Amino acid sequence: EHMLKRLAVTTLAIAAIGLWQPAFAHNNKDLTLVPTHGELADKKVYDNSYALIIGVNKYPNLPQQIQLHFAVADAMSMREMLIKSYGFPADHIKMLLNGQATKQNIDEALSDYADQNTFHTDDRIFVYFSGHGQTVSLPGGGQEGFLIPSDAHSRSKGRNSPPGTRRNLS
Repeated sequence: EHMLKRLAVTTLAIAAIGLWQPAFAHNNKDLTLVPTHGELADKKVYDNSYALIIGVNKYPNLPQQIQLHFAVADAMSMREMLIKSYGFPADHIKMLLNGQATKQNIDEALSDYADQNTFHTDDRIFVYFSGHGQTVSLPGGGQEGFLIPSDAHSRSKGRNSPPGTRRNLS
């Protein structure tokens, strides 16, 4: 549970990544992420960096008109940026593209980060998803969002659903 909370916090931290600048190490190709201001300024924050990058253009079980064209390219660009600008070792980045990005494979890849023999509390874990998503209203108010894996199926209540009715994807 602790690892999942850390993963959620790390995912939320994606928005704040612009506050940090990579510092180039002397005579070393690795980059170290060092905060430029705040209480952690000039201190090394992470021991190791890992990423799970998911990109889905093709959803075989969904209609052709909602297939995507640039999600995989976005995922590949994110990989290159993490390596070149933020010091992520290429062998620490797991890619799930199109048919590889099934619900089972995504669940397994996320679960791998719970292995405390491999991943530690001072490691950075970055998760990126480029593909379809869905937001649903909760019975008690508010909304909850979901990422849509490549093997999703449409559970429509019929072709003649009233306008504005969402199809549920799972």
